[in-house]
Amino acid sequence: MDVTRDNFEEALDALQEAIDDPLFAFWSFDCEFTGLNASPATGHDLLDTPEERFAKVHACVRAFTVLQVGVAIFSFDPHTRRWTCRPFNFWTIPDAKAGRGVFSAQVASLQFLVECGFDLNKCVARGIPFVPAAERSRVAAREARLAQRPPIIPSSDRDKAFVANLLIEVAEWLSRSDDDGDGDGDGDGARDEDLCLTPTNGFLRALTYQILEGDPSRFGGNKARDDPGFIACTSCDFADGRPRILLSRA
Repeated sequence: MDVTRDNFEEALDALQEAIDDPLFAFWSFDCEFTGLNASPATGHDLLDTPEERFAKVHACVRAFTVLQVGVAIFSFDPHTRRWTCRPFNFWTIPDAKAGRGVFSAQVASLQFLVECGFDLNKCVARGIPFVPAAERSRVAAREARLAQRPPIIPSSDRDKAFVANLLIEVAEWLSRSDDDGDGDGDGDGARDEDLCLTPTNGFLRALTYQILEGDPSRFGGNKARDDPGFIACTSCDFADGRPRILLSRA
Protein backbone atom coordinates (compact mmCIF):
# COMPACT_ATOMS: atom_id res chain seq x y z
CA MET A 1 0.00 0.00 0.00
CA ASP A 2 1.45 3.34 -1.07
CA VAL A 3 0.93 5.82 1.77
CA THR A 4 1.05 9.60 1.38
CA ARG A 5 -0.46 12.48 3.35
CA ASP A 6 -3.67 11.91 1.36
CA ASN A 7 -4.42 8.42 2.72
CA PHE A 8 -2.36 8.38 5.91
CA GLU A 9 -5.28 7.89 8.31
CA GLU A 10 -6.73 5.11 6.16
CA ALA A 11 -3.32 3.40 6.01
CA LEU A 12 -2.95 3.50 9.81
CA ASP A 13 -6.26 1.67 10.18
CA ALA A 14 -5.15 -0.94 7.63
CA LEU A 15 -1.80 -1.35 9.38
CA GLN A 16 -3.45 -1.85 12.76
CA GLU A 17 -5.86 -4.36 11.22
CA ALA A 18 -2.93 -6.35 9.80
CA ILE A 19 -1.17 -6.39 13.19
CA ASP A 20 -4.37 -7.45 14.99
CA ASP A 21 -4.86 -10.37 12.61
CA PRO A 22 -4.78 -13.65 14.66
CA LEU A 23 -2.42 -15.06 12.03
CA PHE A 24 0.08 -12.23 12.51
CA ALA A 25 3.62 -13.61 12.87
CA PHE A 26 6.12 -10.74 12.71
CA TRP A 27 6.86 -7.45 11.00
CA SER A 28 9.94 -5.83 9.47
CA PHE A 29 10.79 -2.34 8.31
CA ASP A 30 13.28 -0.51 6.14
CA CYS A 31 14.07 3.18 5.57
CA GLU A 32 15.40 5.27 2.70
CA PHE A 33 17.60 8.15 3.87
CA THR A 34 19.02 11.18 2.09
CA GLY A 35 22.50 9.83 2.80
CA LEU A 36 24.48 6.94 4.24
CA ASN A 37 27.88 8.23 5.37
CA ALA A 38 28.03 11.49 7.29
CA SER A 39 31.83 11.67 7.04
CA PRO A 40 34.82 9.46 6.29
CA ALA A 41 34.99 8.64 10.00
CA THR A 42 31.54 6.97 9.89
CA GLY A 43 32.51 4.41 7.25
CA HIS A 44 32.07 0.78 8.31
CA ASP A 45 35.13 -1.23 9.22
CA LEU A 46 35.26 -5.01 9.60
CA LEU A 47 37.07 -4.52 12.90
CA ASP A 48 34.36 -2.31 14.39
CA THR A 49 33.00 -3.43 17.73
CA PRO A 50 29.19 -3.44 18.12
CA GLU A 51 29.46 -0.21 20.12
CA GLU A 52 31.58 1.46 17.43
CA ARG A 53 29.26 0.32 14.64
CA PHE A 54 26.23 1.62 16.52
CA ALA A 55 27.91 4.99 17.14
CA LYS A 56 28.70 5.36 13.43
CA VAL A 57 25.20 4.43 12.30
CA HIS A 58 23.70 6.71 14.92
CA ALA A 59 25.80 9.64 13.66
CA CYS A 60 24.65 9.02 10.08
CA VAL A 61 20.99 8.77 11.07
CA ARG A 62 21.22 12.08 12.91
CA ALA A 63 22.94 13.76 9.95
CA PHE A 64 20.39 12.76 7.32
CA THR A 65 16.62 12.51 7.11
CA VAL A 66 14.31 9.66 6.19
CA LEU A 67 12.29 9.98 2.98
CA GLN A 68 10.55 6.63 3.01
CA VAL A 69 9.58 4.05 5.61
CA GLY A 70 8.63 0.59 4.45
CA VAL A 71 6.73 -1.73 6.81
CA ALA A 72 5.94 -5.35 5.95
CA ILE A 73 3.44 -7.34 8.01
CA PHE A 74 3.86 -11.13 7.77
CA SER A 75 1.18 -13.62 8.74
CA PHE A 76 1.24 -17.41 8.66
CA ASP A 77 -1.69 -19.76 8.20
CA PRO A 78 -0.88 -23.11 9.90
CA HIS A 79 -3.68 -24.90 8.01
CA THR A 80 -2.54 -23.98 4.51
CA ARG A 81 1.13 -23.58 5.49
CA ARG A 82 1.21 -20.31 3.57
CA TRP A 83 2.78 -16.98 4.37
CA THR A 84 1.11 -13.67 3.56
CA CYS A 85 2.85 -10.32 3.40
CA ARG A 86 1.14 -6.91 3.50
CA PRO A 87 3.59 -4.11 2.63
CA PHE A 88 3.07 -0.44 3.54
CA ASN A 89 5.20 2.23 1.90
CA PHE A 90 5.15 5.53 3.82
CA TRP A 91 6.46 8.60 1.98
CA THR A 92 7.80 11.12 4.53
CA ILE A 93 9.21 14.64 4.58
CA PRO A 94 10.26 16.90 7.49
CA ASP A 95 7.49 19.32 8.46
CA ALA A 96 8.73 22.73 7.30
CA LYS A 97 6.03 24.52 9.29
CA ALA A 98 7.05 22.89 12.56
CA GLY A 99 10.84 22.93 12.29
CA ARG A 100 13.65 24.59 10.38
CA GLY A 101 12.94 22.51 7.30
CA VAL A 102 16.66 21.96 6.69
CA PHE A 103 18.41 18.62 6.27
CA SER A 104 21.60 17.22 4.74
CA ALA A 105 21.81 15.06 1.65
CA GLN A 106 24.49 12.96 0.00
CA VAL A 107 24.58 13.30 -3.78
CA ALA A 108 25.46 9.66 -4.35
CA SER A 109 22.51 8.50 -2.25
CA LEU A 110 20.03 10.75 -4.08
CA GLN A 111 21.39 9.61 -7.44
CA PHE A 112 20.99 5.98 -6.37
CA LEU A 113 17.40 6.57 -5.28
CA VAL A 114 16.49 8.29 -8.55
CA GLU A 115 18.15 5.54 -10.61
CA CYS A 116 15.98 3.04 -8.74
CA GLY A 117 12.82 4.94 -9.62
CA PHE A 118 12.43 6.97 -6.43
CA ASP A 119 10.13 9.96 -7.06
CA LEU A 120 11.62 12.94 -5.21
CA ASN A 121 8.84 15.22 -6.47
CA LYS A 122 6.21 12.94 -4.96
CA CYS A 123 8.14 12.76 -1.71
CA VAL A 124 8.22 16.55 -1.31
CA ALA A 125 4.70 17.23 -2.59
CA ARG A 126 2.77 14.34 -1.05
CA GLY A 127 5.07 13.07 1.72
CA ILE A 128 3.73 12.76 5.27
CA PRO A 129 5.11 15.69 7.31
CA PHE A 130 6.87 14.63 10.50
CA VAL A 131 8.75 16.22 13.40
CA PRO A 132 11.72 14.36 14.98
CA ALA A 133 11.08 13.29 18.56
CA ALA A 134 14.00 15.40 19.81
CA GLU A 135 12.35 18.57 18.42
CA ARG A 136 8.75 17.97 19.49
CA SER A 137 8.99 19.79 22.82
CA ARG A 138 10.60 22.82 21.16
CA VAL A 139 7.96 22.83 18.43
CA ALA A 140 5.16 22.48 20.98
CA ALA A 141 6.52 25.45 22.94
CA ARG A 142 6.78 27.51 19.75
CA GLU A 143 3.20 26.69 18.76
CA ALA A 144 2.02 27.64 22.24
CA ARG A 145 3.73 31.03 21.92
CA LEU A 146 2.25 31.60 18.47
CA ALA A 147 -1.21 30.66 19.71
CA GLN A 148 -1.00 33.38 22.34
CA ARG A 149 0.16 35.99 19.83
CA PRO A 150 -2.75 38.09 18.56
CA PRO A 151 -3.26 38.07 14.78
CA ILE A 152 -2.17 41.04 12.70
CA ILE A 153 -5.23 43.00 11.65
CA PRO A 154 -4.66 45.45 8.79
CA SER A 155 -6.33 48.71 9.79
CA SER A 156 -4.95 51.41 7.53
CA ASP A 157 -6.06 51.80 3.91
CA ARG A 158 -2.49 51.11 2.81
CA ASP A 159 -2.36 47.78 4.64
CA LYS A 160 -5.81 46.74 3.39
CA ALA A 161 -4.79 47.54 -0.18
CA PHE A 162 -1.59 45.55 0.34
CA VAL A 163 -3.59 42.47 1.41
CA ALA A 164 -6.01 42.80 -1.50
CA ASN A 165 -3.17 43.09 -4.03
CA LEU A 166 -1.36 40.14 -2.43
CA LEU A 167 -4.41 37.88 -2.76
CA ILE A 168 -4.84 38.86 -6.42
CA GLU A 169 -1.15 38.38 -7.24
CA VAL A 170 -0.92 34.92 -5.63
CA ALA A 171 -4.25 33.80 -7.12
CA GLU A 172 -3.17 34.82 -10.62
CA TRP A 173 0.18 33.06 -10.20
CA LEU A 174 -1.49 29.85 -9.02
CA SER A 175 -3.96 30.05 -11.90
CA ARG A 176 -1.16 30.42 -14.46
CA SER A 177 0.71 27.51 -12.92
CA ASP A 178 -2.34 25.24 -13.02
CA ASP A 179 -3.20 26.21 -16.59
CA ASP A 180 0.32 25.82 -17.98
CA GLY A 181 1.46 22.84 -15.88
CA ASP A 182 0.61 19.22 -16.52
CA GLY A 183 -0.21 18.55 -12.84
CA ASP A 184 2.47 15.93 -12.23
CA GLY A 185 5.25 18.24 -11.07
CA ASP A 186 7.36 17.50 -14.16
CA GLY A 187 6.02 20.22 -16.42
CA ASP A 188 7.90 23.21 -17.69
CA GLY A 189 6.89 26.79 -18.39
CA ALA A 190 5.01 28.85 -15.84
CA ARG A 191 4.54 25.98 -13.43
CA ASP A 192 8.25 25.89 -12.72
CA GLU A 193 8.52 29.67 -12.17
CA ASP A 194 8.73 31.01 -8.63
CA LEU A 195 6.80 34.08 -7.59
CA CYS A 196 9.02 36.78 -6.10
CA LEU A 197 6.97 39.21 -4.04
CA THR A 198 7.84 42.89 -3.81
CA PRO A 199 10.29 43.63 -0.95
CA THR A 200 8.58 45.04 2.13
CA ASN A 201 9.34 45.93 5.72
CA GLY A 202 9.23 43.46 8.60
CA PHE A 203 5.62 44.25 9.52
CA LEU A 204 4.29 43.61 6.02
CA ARG A 205 6.38 40.45 5.70
CA ALA A 206 4.78 39.13 8.89
CA LEU A 207 1.36 40.09 7.53
CA THR A 208 2.19 38.36 4.24
CA TYR A 209 3.05 35.09 5.98
CA GLN A 210 -0.14 35.31 8.02
CA ILE A 211 -2.15 35.65 4.80
CA LEU A 212 -0.26 32.86 3.04
CA GLU A 213 -0.76 30.47 5.97
CA GLY A 214 -4.50 31.16 6.09
CA ASP A 215 -7.40 29.64 4.19
CA PRO A 216 -6.21 28.69 0.65
CA SER A 217 -9.72 29.23 -0.75
CA ARG A 218 -9.01 32.96 -0.67
CA PHE A 219 -6.61 32.41 -3.56
CA GLY A 220 -9.40 30.94 -5.69
CA GLY A 221 -8.62 27.27 -5.03
CA ASN A 222 -10.32 24.52 -3.07
CA LYS A 223 -7.27 22.90 -1.51
CA ALA A 224 -7.26 21.48 2.01
CA ARG A 225 -6.11 23.83 4.75
CA ASP A 226 -2.80 21.97 5.15
CA ASP A 227 -2.16 21.90 1.40
CA PRO A 228 -2.04 25.43 -0.03
CA GLY A 229 -0.17 24.26 -3.14
CA PHE A 230 2.98 26.32 -2.61
CA ILE A 231 5.97 26.78 -0.32
CA ALA A 232 6.94 30.23 0.97
CA CYS A 233 10.37 31.29 2.19
CA THR A 234 12.32 34.51 2.75
CA SER A 235 15.45 35.06 0.68
CA CYS A 236 18.09 37.79 0.86
CA ASP A 237 19.97 36.57 -2.21
CA PHE A 238 19.41 39.73 -4.23
CA ALA A 239 21.68 42.51 -5.43
CA ASP A 240 20.14 45.13 -3.16
CA GLY A 241 20.27 42.82 -0.13
CA ARG A 242 16.59 43.45 0.71
CA PRO A 243 14.71 40.32 1.84
CA ARG A 244 11.94 39.07 -0.41
CA ILE A 245 9.37 36.30 -0.01
CA LEU A 246 9.59 33.61 -2.68
CA LEU A 247 6.72 31.25 -3.51
CA SER A 248 7.36 27.90 -5.18
CA ARG A 249 4.79 25.38 -6.31
CA ALA A 250 4.71 22.30 -4.04
